[in-house]
Amino acid sequence: MKNRKLMLFLRFSLAAMVLAPFGSALAECKLVKSEDGIRKYYLVGDCRLADLFPKPPYELQRNPDFKPRLIIHLPNLHLTNIRQATFPSSVDVEIYSETENDGAVAVSSFDARLDWSIVDPSSSAIVDQGTDTITLNGLGVGQDRMDYVASIRVPDRNQDWDVEMTLQVDPDATVGGVIWETNETDNTKFESCRVYGPAPDTSKRPC
Repeated sequence: MKNRKLMLFLRFSLAAMVLAPFGSALAECKLVKSEDGIRKYYLVGDCRLADLFPKPPYELQRNPDFKPRLIIHLPNLHLTNIRQATFPSSVDVEIYSETENDGAVAVSSFDARLDWSIVDPSSSAIVDQGTDTITLNGLGVGQDRMDYVASIRVPDRNQDWDVEMTLQVDPDATVGGVIWETNETDNTKFESCRVYGPAPDTSKRPC
C-alpha cells in the first residue's frame, strides 16, 4: 500500500511539473502550429492557455495511468464543394461555397477568398482574372451552409469560355489562416467548368 501511495505521489508530482508552465504568463507566450497544420499544436513560453483564449476551449483529461493529457477543443471549417449557376444568354456565373464546421466548437464569422480566371479554350489564353473576398456568417458545431461568394462575368455567349477558380475559406498569407482549426488542410478547393456558346465543346462540364 505504501508503495502504491508513493507511485501515485510521484505521478501527480510529474503531472504538476508538466503543467507548471501554465502557471504564469509572459509576453512570448504563444501556441504554435506544426508545419503540416493537422491537429498538432505546441505551447511556447512560460504561460497559460487562458492568456491565448478568452474562453478556454480546452480541458485536462487523465487516463487510467494518471498521465495528464491536454485536449484543445477547436472548430474546423471544411470546404466541401464549390457550386456554380448560370442562366441562358447570361454572361454571369454565380459562385457558391458549401462549408461545414465539423469541429468541436462554434466558429465566428470568417472570410472566403475566390481566385478566378477566364480562359479561351480555343487558344488556352487567359482573357480575364481576379480575386473576390467576402465575409461569411459563423457556423455552429455540425452546421453546414451554402453561401453566395461572387459572380464572374465572361466576355459573351458567342463562344465557349472556361472558368477556373480556387476557393479558400479562412484564407491568410501564412498556413492556417486567422481561425485556429483541428485541420488546416481542408479549407481549399479548385474547380473548372465551361460556359457553353452556340456550338459547345462538351468535353468539359458546364458551369
